[in-house]
Amino acid sequence: MPLYEFFCFDCKKYFEVLSAISKRDETVSCLMCGKNNIKRIMGKTKKVTTKAEIFDYLTNPEAYSHLQNGNDSDILLNMTKLAADTVGENIGEELKELAEETRREKNEEI
Repeated sequence: MPLYEFFCFDCKKYFEVLSAISKRDETVSCLMCGKNNIKRIMGKTKKVTTKAEIFDYLTNPEAYSHLQNGNDSDILLNMTKLAADTVGENIGEELKELAEETRREKNEEI
């Protein structure tokens, strides 16, 4: 079921309602003040990303170009490995090489 977001013009509050798609056009009252002077607003959306897109992003050296120091590289390496493991990709060695390359490039800049 989708989560619909609303804004109440009377109490100036936002609220959410979990509702079946078939009931999306039914009038609801504000959960804060109970009035009907509300408007459904565009809520958050989620982009569906394939495993291949995630893998391509995680193994792209440009994804690591913003790192400032070695600690950032280690943190990002661990986070990325966890994300890759979550989607069933084994990119450990390739990812370590990219992280090392990024560290070397950052050290050369200093």
